[in-house]
Amino acid sequence: MTEGMEPEVLLLDIRDRDLGDEGWAAVGRHADRGRVLIVDRVDRLAGRGPFYERILGTRAVRAVLCLVVGPADDGGGVALRLSPAMAASEVAATLWAGDLTGVEWDMDRGHAYAGRGDPDRNLLQLQQVLLLPEIFDTVVAQTRDIPDRVASVGFTVMSGHFGDELLADALSGGLERLIGGADAARSHPGAAADLAAADRSPGRVLAVLAGASGHEPPDPLVPGEPLAARRDAALWHVRDLGTLRSELEAVTALLRTGPSASAAGKLSTAGTALRAFRDDAGRLFDEADGFDGEDHAVRDRLRRAGVRVDADPRLGDPAEALRDLVRSEFRRTVSLHTLAVRLRAYAAHVAPGGSGAHRPRLARECPDRLLGELSGPSPFLLDPMRAGLLAAAAALGFVAGLALGPLADSLMGALLRLLGVIVVVAGAWGAGVALLHAKVPEAYGEHGWAGLPGRPLAAHGAAAALGVLAGHAVWRVPPGGDWPPPPLPVTVFALLVVAAGMGFTLYGWWRGAVARWCGRLPVHAADDAARRLTAVVTEVAVQEWVLAKARRAAADTAQTYASVLEDLIRALHLGVTEQRTRLAGAAAPVSRRGAVGFPEYGAEFAQVVWDDLADLAAHVLDPLWQQMYGGALRDVTWRIEERARAELDDYWDHLRQRGVHERPPFAGDNPRRTELAECVWRRSPQVAELVRMQVGARMTQLCDQDELRYLRATGGAVSVRFVPRVAQPPVGAGGHRTGQAIRFPGDVVWTAASQFAGVLRLVPLRTGMVDVTWAKNASPPHDWTAGAGGPNGTAGSAVPPAGPGQGGGTGG
Repeated sequence: MTEGMEPEVLLLDIRDRDLGDEGWAAVGRHADRGRVLIVDRVDRLAGRGPFYERILGTRAVRAVLCLVVGPADDGGGVALRLSPAMAASEVAATLWAGDLTGVEWDMDRGHAYAGRGDPDRNLLQLQQVLLLPEIFDTVVAQTRDIPDRVASVGFTVMSGHFGDELLADALSGGLERLIGGADAARSHPGAAADLAAADRSPGRVLAVLAGASGHEPPDPLVPGEPLAARRDAALWHVRDLGTLRSELEAVTALLRTGPSASAAGKLSTAGTALRAFRDDAGRLFDEADGFDGEDHAVRDRLRRAGVRVDADPRLGDPAEALRDLVRSEFRRTVSLHTLAVRLRAYAAHVAPGGSGAHRPRLARECPDRLLGELSGPSPFLLDPMRAGLLAAAAALGFVAGLALGPLADSLMGALLRLLGVIVVVAGAWGAGVALLHAKVPEAYGEHGWAGLPGRPLAAHGAAAALGVLAGHAVWRVPPGGDWPPPPLPVTVFALLVVAAGMGFTLYGWWRGAVARWCGRLPVHAADDAARRLTAVVTEVAVQEWVLAKARRAAADTAQTYASVLEDLIRALHLGVTEQRTRLAGAAAPVSRRGAVGFPEYGAEFAQVVWDDLADLAAHVLDPLWQQMYGGALRDVTWRIEERARAELDDYWDHLRQRGVHERPPFAGDNPRRTELAECVWRRSPQVAELVRMQVGARMTQLCDQDELRYLRATGGAVSVRFVPRVAQPPVGAGGHRTGQAIRFPGDVVWTAASQFAGVLRLVPLRTGMVDVTWAKNASPPHDWTAGAGGPNGTAGSAVPPAGPGQGGGTGG
């Protein structure tokens, strides 16, 4: 048969149809194919001369084969009354089946035995064989040498058809694999991730929508607009805290005069900026909660806040991307249940959840505790009463007193000189301590010179003075000694060392205090909070606002696709269940025997059926993808159940009528189908043995024993041997395969269809048994509606076989 299951031979079953001449002409107009097989009755054959004349006169008709059914017409001493149009035409032939049960007739030996075949099944198999174009043409050609082109037909047929019950089992098993069992349908946490990870679509839109993209999303905030300004201010102030310690430790900052920025003020400003950014984002989260990409009021509010509410066009169409993904997963033979579950999980994962649900994240990433620590930092501790610091003051005073040498001889001069040294040394040290106290950061600036701690300063002055006195006392040991004063360069050098020591000691003390204070400040926590807060706002803006429409479309698409797959699952399941129920309710159920004649290939048969079911599902879904492409989901009104049920019913009929060896119209090329056909036909020695039967061998002749007298028993009989083309030995194999010589007669007709192999026997009728005249008083029939169908179905179709196996005399 050709692709699309459009038969090359048109079947017209007119046995029980009545119509006037105009109606017959209308029927003739339906014969628009080159070959026409007509099934008619013996008692009506002659009266339908105008119909056959009109059929043969149709320009498109190249050949007509009439299969006439019924007992011989004994009224005039003839078997058949044939219209001259059929008897005279070079492109017409008539086959007579007097009794569809038939007899087992051995022409060579002259023996006839009662037939055991089923009449309906015999007729159906004969019709199916004659509908093969190669056999049709050969039969018409062979009858040209037979008088009046009329012959009694006999046949023996081997069918590659697998049993109905095995067929139903294969459909059920294939459907189970295609749909997937309960385990496949059980959802798991990674279902959405599995679907997103499998994305290979342009723009990786699914990965972006699922949050699985490895790339940074574009900035959803417009620079300079309110929300972006809040974010930038918070980031700038927080990053500015990173320089706080270095600014406090700078010598120039200690010596700078005039007003300066407060370190504590920077902390408070950073906290205020973070709080403002967090609160503004939180309010916007609440106001834009539930945004679906269509609400114009929310869209305007987001635009005023500076959010880009239009998705990046480079992301592509989520519906198209999801469609391509589902199709690729289906081609990977992922079960329909698994796909439906993953689509549902993906829809739940990708659907916008609303920005309001993310507001608690803002408080978690930037807690009030952190903002409180920034607004009210811990006090800066500068402890002047540290023992080490006082000891340093005394040590430096001692060096200064020692460097002065012995005092002058006069008591007044010595006291004045000693007092001057004490004032200079103690004053310099106390001034340094006072300067550091003045630079201590406080909430609103530096401490300043007012309110300096008097007692600590007095203690430092006293420590320095005692050191000077102790240094000078060295020159008085032993008492009354006369020590020469140190040279002036030594004195100057010693005083410079004292001054440097004072500076380094006080600066080290200050740096230690700065380090301890900065270590208690939440600078790093504020930086982390600012980055995390920015990440949350960016994520929510992208996921819930910018991509709201795309995510809603992707979720709706996924839900729609899941519903479609579930409808397909339901339709296929109900279709197979109905076929099994219909089979179980048959009057004579077929026993479970596996493949008829070839039981060892049952597993291969089931595999091919499963492949066909997968192709059928893809074929049913294809129009859906095309309809959804580029269109809104709300406009999709196409329903899938009717198409799926119809396609499954057609496939059931295809399997029963034509077999699994012939490719159904929706299926692609399948090497397993070819391999199965080769195994069933080419490797079966029964096939070659069957078609090598002699024309006079025992086979079913479609007539009863009394009607054998109408046939020419000796001479004139011809045979039409036919075998599927897949049974041909490979070129160069010499007719041998697997060690066996499989040789076919030279007149074998090789058929493209792979369902039947066998022999037709055409036996001419004896001279005078065919009356080629127009019937008198032939009343035209009256009640048949014009059409190309018969009682068993539409044109080119027939009732499915009653059972599997061989037909005719050798059938079983």
